[in-house]
Amino acid sequence: MSLTRLIKGSLTVLAGSLLLRLGGYVYRLLVGRMLGPAGYGIVSATMVVQTIVMFLATVGVPPAIARYVARYRALGQWVKVKQFILVPMVVLTMFSSLVAAILALTSPWLACYYFHNPYLTIPLIITALGIPAAAFASCVRGAFQGFNDMKRYVNTQFVEQGTRVGGAPALIEAGYGPTGAVFSSALLAYLVSGAYGWRVLKKRYLRAIPDAGRPLPPGMVVREVLTFGLPTAMTGIADMLQSNVDLLVIGFFLGTTAMGLYDAAGPIARLPTTLCAAVATALLPAASEADALRDRATLKRYAHVAVKSLWTLLVPVAVVTGALSKPLIVGFFGVSFGEGASALYVLPAAMAFIVMFRSCASMLQGMGKQNLPMLVLFTTVAVNTVLNVMLVPSFGIWGASVATAFADWLAMIMIVRAVMANTDLTLKLRWVMAPVIAGVPSWYVARWACHLPLPDILIALVGAILAFAVYAVVLVVLGGVSDVEWEVMEKGAERVGFQGIVRAMRALEVVRG
Repeated sequence: MSLTRLIKGSLTVLAGSLLLRLGGYVYRLLVGRMLGPAGYGIVSATMVVQTIVMFLATVGVPPAIARYVARYRALGQWVKVKQFILVPMVVLTMFSSLVAAILALTSPWLACYYFHNPYLTIPLIITALGIPAAAFASCVRGAFQGFNDMKRYVNTQFVEQGTRVGGAPALIEAGYGPTGAVFSSALLAYLVSGAYGWRVLKKRYLRAIPDAGRPLPPGMVVREVLTFGLPTAMTGIADMLQSNVDLLVIGFFLGTTAMGLYDAAGPIARLPTTLCAAVATALLPAASEADALRDRATLKRYAHVAVKSLWTLLVPVAVVTGALSKPLIVGFFGVSFGEGASALYVLPAAMAFIVMFRSCASMLQGMGKQNLPMLVLFTTVAVNTVLNVMLVPSFGIWGASVATAFADWLAMIMIVRAVMANTDLTLKLRWVMAPVIAGVPSWYVARWACHLPLPDILIALVGAILAFAVYAVVLVVLGGVSDVEWEVMEKGAERVGFQGIVRAMRALEVVRG
C-alpha cells in the first residue's frame, strides 16, 4: 500500500469521523440538555460499562479479521480471506451472547452497590442485550477495514450513529427518559448497523470471492485469530480502562451525577480522537501489508505519520480546547454543566496523549507486535487507577482529569519509543519542540478571546480560529513541518489549485535543515 493510498484511506475515515463525531456531539448535547446532569449520568454509566464489556466480549476479533483479510488479500489467497471473515464472526457472536448473559445477571448489583443508583438497573440490562449485536457489527467493520474499503466502513458507522441520534431524543421526548436513550444507543443502533453492514458485505465481497484454493481447518482459523486477537483484546481492555477508569472511580466515590458533569467534558476533550480514528484505522492493515511484503522503507514513512505528523496536529487542538473550556462546555451543554469546565481544562491534553498511544499501538499491532502495547497499557492503567483513587475523593472531577493526563503521557512516551525502535524512525528535536513552543502564543490568544463580549459559542469559534492561525505561522517559522508533510501538502494543493498558499507558507520557514 502506497503512502498516498494510506493518506486517502485516512482522509476518508477522517471526513466520516468528523461527521460521526458531530453526530455524537448532537446525541450527547440533546440527551444532556433533555435529561440534565443526573439523567445524563445514568446514560454515561451505561456507556462506560458497555465500552469495557464490549472489549471483553469481542476478544480482539475485529482487528484480527482486518489484519488477516488484509494479509491474505495481499497474497491473493482468497479462500482464506473468506474464512477469516465467516469463522470468527460465528464464534464471536456465540461468545458475546454468553458475556451479555453475565452482564444482565450482575446488573442489579452494579447499579445498587457500585454506582449507588438503583435506577441504573434496567438501562444496564438493555445494554447487555445489545452486546451480541454490537460484536457482530464490529466484525463486519473489521472485514471492510481489511479490504481497505473505508467508505463502507464509515457508512456502517453512519447508519449506527443516525439510529442513535434520531432514536434517543424521540424516546426521551416520549417519556422513557434515560432508559429510552440507552435502548436507542446500546441496542437498536447496533441491530440496524449490523444488518446493513452484513447486507453490503455479502453483496459486495463474499459473493465475489472464489472458492478455489486450499482452505485452512476452522480450528486453525480460530487459533490464528485468537493468537493475534487475545493480546490485542487485552490491549483494548487496558486501553478502555485507561480511558474510563476516571469515570469508574468518579461513579464509585461521587455518584452518577458527577459522572454526568465529567462526561460532558469528555466529548469535547475527545475531539483529537477523530484524528486517531482516521489514521489508526488505516495504519493497521497498511502496516500489516507492508510487514508481509518486508517493505521497511514504507513502514518507516508510516511511523513518521503515526508519531510526528499526529503530534503536530494534536498539540494545538489540546491547547486551544483547554484554553476555551468554560465557553465550550457552557455553550454546548448549558449552565447546569458549568462545573465540568474544571475537568475540560486538563482533559484535552490527556486525550492528545492517548491518541498518540492508540495510533502507534495500531501500527505495532499491524506489524504483529501486539504484546508491546499491552505491556505499556497494563503499566499505565495501574498508575492511572492509583492516582484516580488518591485524587478523586479530595479534588473531585479535576483530580480525575489530572490523574488521567499523567497516565496517558506516560503511555505515549513508552509506545513512541517502541515504534521508533521497531521501525528505525528518527525524530529531530525541533519537530518535537516546535509544536509545543507554537502552542504557547496560541493558548494566550484563546484565553484573550474568552474576555470578548460575545456569546459562548462565538467566543469559542473566534478564539479557535485566531489561535490556530497563530499556531500555524509560528510552527512554520520554527521549522516544525517535515519534508514528508510538505510533500503531502504540495500534492494536495496541486489537486485543488492552492499551490501558491503552500509555497507562501513554506517561504516563512526560518529554521531549516
